[in-house]
Amino acid sequence: MVLGKFYLVVGTLVLFTFHNVQAQVIEVLPSSGSYEEEAFDSSRYQKKPRLGPSVQVKPSKTATQKRKKTKPKFQLIPDIQQEKTEPKPNPAREDLVQEENSGFVDDVQGLVMGGTVEEIHKYQKKLDKDDIRHNFIEIGIGTSYYYNESKSNYWFREYITSAPALDLETKIWFGPFFGLKVGYMTSVGASVKNEYGTNSRTKSTDQWIEVDLVSRRFFKKDDRAPSLEFSLGYYGYQRRVPSDEDQRMKLASQAINLAYDGRWPDKDGDAWKMGFSIRPVVWHSEGKTGINAKSGKSNESFGFESRLGQEFKFDRQNRLYWNLKFLYEKNQFSGNSMKTDPSTGSDISDVSVDTHFLFLELGFIWGN
Repeated sequence: MVLGKFYLVVGTLVLFTFHNVQAQVIEVLPSSGSYEEEAFDSSRYQKKPRLGPSVQVKPSKTATQKRKKTKPKFQLIPDIQQEKTEPKPNPAREDLVQEENSGFVDDVQGLVMGGTVEEIHKYQKKLDKDDIRHNFIEIGIGTSYYYNESKSNYWFREYITSAPALDLETKIWFGPFFGLKVGYMTSVGASVKNEYGTNSRTKSTDQWIEVDLVSRRFFKKDDRAPSLEFSLGYYGYQRRVPSDEDQRMKLASQAINLAYDGRWPDKDGDAWKMGFSIRPVVWHSEGKTGINAKSGKSNESFGFESRLGQEFKFDRQNRLYWNLKFLYEKNQFSGNSMKTDPSTGSDISDVSVDTHFLFLELGFIWGN
């Protein structure tokens, strides 16, 4: 009996607790929705079959729509996705960059060419038909005779030579103010003394080459305008002798060439020319032949050149010229010479060499 009463009391308590929990769940759920109508009818406390543990209650579409429409008055956390916007191109900024680039190109053209392409065309239209600034190529062919003397305290570097030479120079103008110059000259039938105390001589060849970028400026627009040229480039010289020569060495010099040349036409179109070149650092070397008679271990060298001449103008395409040119180079060696000097019978230390050339040139210039 006691056990039966105990079961009756426990069952009553479980039933009462279930009804209270179900009532609280109904109050929490929305008052309208399809799932409410399925779970409850007009009688608020009418019992329906218990939902199993695997069944999940899903909100209705109507409730979901209401929740979407409901937004808090204050949004404390910003929407990160909305803030991630791609930067829009700024047309004004792109135009500014293009203008800056265009200005830089114009500055470079103005510095190198003397102006933009349009400005150069307008400039050339204002020139006389017989003005040499219309030429895009100029070829000079000439002959010269030179005298060469080398003075040294070492016999193997002391000599005197003289010989005729052929000269070729080409200028390519990319505009009235900027161009490329290439010059080459070689001796013809030169020789050098090759034995101490005798008049014996051996064949030698002197060669020069120059490659320069040239920038020129005119001070007037007529065909008698004075002009100034500035050149920067490469200078090279070499002396060749037979490979089996046992008294003389091969010589070579290379340098960076800086040059200024002025041109002053007169009323007839003929022009005086004067120029100067400086080679502050010269790389000088002595090559082996049948004898190893180097002047020392190393050397410091420099050089310069001065020139004076005149042009006789027939027209824009044809001119004659003459030039008088002086070239000087200094070589100072360190250490002892590799060979005993035949004039003193002893080795020479700190050999010093002073070499100069004097040229007289005559030639013709064709331009187009």
